[in-house]
Amino acid sequence: MDQNPHRRVPMDTQVNREPIGFVNSGGPQSGPDSSYPEEGGIASIPPTKDSSKMGLYDGPPNSPNLSVRGEVETDEPWFADGLRFKCTGCGGCCTGSPGYVYLSKPDLERLSTHFNLTEEEFLQKHTRYIDGQYALLDKPGNYDCSFLQDKQCTVYEARPMQCRTFPWWIHHLRDPKDWEEAGKRCEGINHPDAPTIPSLHIQEQCLTYLDNLLEQNFDL
Repeated sequence: MDQNPHRRVPMDTQVNREPIGFVNSGGPQSGPDSSYPEEGGIASIPPTKDSSKMGLYDGPPNSPNLSVRGEVETDEPWFADGLRFKCTGCGGCCTGSPGYVYLSKPDLERLSTHFNLTEEEFLQKHTRYIDGQYALLDKPGNYDCSFLQDKQCTVYEARPMQCRTFPWWIHHLRDPKDWEEAGKRCEGINHPDAPTIPSLHIQEQCLTYLDNLLEQNFDL
């Protein structure tokens, strides 16, 4: 179970590339850009829009499928009725415990354009190289994202896909317990004033998040 729902990947995270399904006698799917009314990581399974390759669903509608956890899945995710989320603007997902915001090639293109820098210049000025991937720098002396100021993202329009898709990451959505655990550290999850985000939008966001993983190992 994930222990940090922040938009940053904890430093001690061990990447698990095993396929994972949405479990609760409910089935698969994952899914593109952030929360429904607002936008807001990284998962640990191979990103692909072919859900059968992710071990999420393999068969005709209503046929059961066995997830890697051993539970039988159908063609409905456990959150078929949607989930409640509202970004409160607290900035907590951009600070706190040590972690990484990994960049994909499209992220780099978007951010370098935002700053009117070449991609090489942006990487040199704003990133560090961690195990074959580029991650944004933290502010000196703490673990705040270097682009966080007064609890606001100063590159919001150009922010990385990892941030855009929060909290719709696969390790928050595998079952209700994972979602409740994430809610202990993000006040927007199950917030009393939060709208219900449709299941289809959640799945689309998760797929975008997963697809983005393919773009995070690159060389210039």
